[in-house]
Amino acid sequence: MRIKRTWVDEFLNLAKRLLFVISWCTLVLVKPLSAAIPSTPELDSQRESYQSLKKKIRQTSKHRLNSLVSDLDAMNDYPLFPYLYYDLVSRNISYSNRNQINAFLKDTKGLPVRNKLLKKWLKYLAKNNYKTLFLEAYEAGLGTDLLCSHLHIDRVKNGVNEAWYQQVEVIWLSGYSLPDSCNSVLAHWIKQGKLIEPLAIERMSLAGKAGQKSLSNYLKRFAPNNAHYISDLWAKVRRNPALSLSTKHFPFTYSQYDEDIAQWGLVKMSWRDPHKVIKALPQWEKSGKLSDTSVQTIKETVAISLTLAHKPDAQEWLMRAASSESSHGLWRWYLLNTVRSRDWSEVVSVVKTAPVSIRNSSEFQYWYARGLTETNEKHEANSVYQALAKERHYYGFFAAARINLEPVFNHESLLVDEVAYLSLQEHPQAIRARELFVLGEYVNARREWFALRKTLSGSQIAASVKLAYDWNWHDQAIVGALKAGANNDLAIRFPTAYDVEVEEISLDYKVDPSLVFAIARRESSFMEDAVSSANARGLMQLLPSTATFLLNSGGIVKPEFERKMKRKTVRYELFKGASNIEFGASYLNYLERKVGSSDVLKMASYNAGWQKVMQWLPEKDDVPIDIWIDTIPFKETREYVKAILAYQLIYDWQRNQPTNRFNVLMTETIKPNNN
Repeated sequence: MRIKRTWVDEFLNLAKRLLFVISWCTLVLVKPLSAAIPSTPELDSQRESYQSLKKKIRQTSKHRLNSLVSDLDAMNDYPLFPYLYYDLVSRNISYSNRNQINAFLKDTKGLPVRNKLLKKWLKYLAKNNYKTLFLEAYEAGLGTDLLCSHLHIDRVKNGVNEAWYQQVEVIWLSGYSLPDSCNSVLAHWIKQGKLIEPLAIERMSLAGKAGQKSLSNYLKRFAPNNAHYISDLWAKVRRNPALSLSTKHFPFTYSQYDEDIAQWGLVKMSWRDPHKVIKALPQWEKSGKLSDTSVQTIKETVAISLTLAHKPDAQEWLMRAASSESSHGLWRWYLLNTVRSRDWSEVVSVVKTAPVSIRNSSEFQYWYARGLTETNEKHEANSVYQALAKERHYYGFFAAARINLEPVFNHESLLVDEVAYLSLQEHPQAIRARELFVLGEYVNARREWFALRKTLSGSQIAASVKLAYDWNWHDQAIVGALKAGANNDLAIRFPTAYDVEVEEISLDYKVDPSLVFAIARRESSFMEDAVSSANARGLMQLLPSTATFLLNSGGIVKPEFERKMKRKTVRYELFKGASNIEFGASYLNYLERKVGSSDVLKMASYNAGWQKVMQWLPEKDDVPIDIWIDTIPFKETREYVKAILAYQLIYDWQRNQPTNRFNVLMTETIKPNNN
């Protein structure tokens, strides 16, 4: 069985047509172009047949798969034929089926689905010792496991050269265990005397640093005896960082590794108990065993740790650590600790002292203007505010509010080459991506789209952004807009996706629709199938445990939604747009019961948890909202709140709502926790 037409040929034909018409192409505004996803009786029937045949292939026993060949051939004209072809061939990865496998690999060159089968085929060939077939089929870039299989088979068949040894050296320098397929390769490399002592010590240390204690211990056998302490020292200091407070635990036989361990431990201790590190630092500095760079890193960590803990000596250590070589993080906390104390003349001084690249950042310029205002330098402050107010971001919006200007959104519609746009609609890879997206095969759809986008340039990239937007494939339109330099097309970058659901559900739960839009945009870029490393899911990134809590707590979600969800599996429902939005809106409503009506506190709680936010509330005096936001201890939450506030205002503008949100914020304060 073979594919009856070649996708590569179609692309070449398309390229010829493009060359023919490119001379008269014109630029047109994005709005007039539109390409809704087609839905015809014939196409709808093909989509149904595709899903039906996928199910058949999955359920048919291996020895009866050939009975489906005619069904497969009948789908030859459907764009997703290669995926059905893959499903059929991948069910029988065997030597006896090699002709069909090789035909698939030949026919699907350039398609993302090809690599899926190629990996399976190569693993089968390596496992069953088909050396010649493996070498013929192997292609680079398929991962360490297959690379090691290739290196092993290549050595057995053809011998080795210097390039072979260099590849093995790169593989060796990993702090983690390597695939079993690498064992024979490493054994030969070692036998040939290529594992010199520095490489042995380096990997042992890498494993220790990564917390791979067993691997680090195992690697001792390759290192000289007098270096074994490095592995032991990593294990001890990772278990008890306080050991780094004394130089006596560090022999410095191999100084670069001792320094690495000592710095790691002292930084860790700086977060746990900075005053202990302060006591230990003179001993370390006197020993001369830490480089100036390491000492600076430790001092900066101590200073920031003291600042976050509101310690009285924080400002002293911030001043000690501040220099032209200091990190942006150190300088921002030096500034913000001064802001928190509301020593406005010192705020102005810190900004003026900071390195130029840091001083000119939006954050520093905003606080510089605040300091100038509070020290009666209002004319200069207004000039700084006016410059900031021309920019579309958190500080720009706050600056505009400070001088009673309308926020500037700088919206510019994306310009699209009409010919490139129309041609891209007909590109086989774009059509495959579209069909996969329509059928909810989002991972495969993105693979096709990524592969296509790599081949595009100039006007084609802009066309791909507009095409994704017209298909309501918002996450790819948003990502693509940044790559296309279309930062100012707010319709594409901040779509009002699921607008009917958001407006209705927000009304039910008495939450601001612009806030719901902003959170969905920040959390997932409206990617229904998004899953975080913590297993948060869907548009608004809810944990299944959070959704279950909302359902079981009584009185949080609407009764009809609760009844509906009782018959559903929550973790899967979170991948459905409307259900996820309802869980997200109900969670915002729940958070309001915990932290009050302030959107800022709800945003922070959505990211960090309401209990943590309650710990961040002032102890006694009200704090202006801009100061509170910029001194949130968690960087992730701090940046999250700033982004959501800016997005919220953009969505106000998108929804034709008043755009004075930052004027109101400017008058708000965060009140002490009186509980």
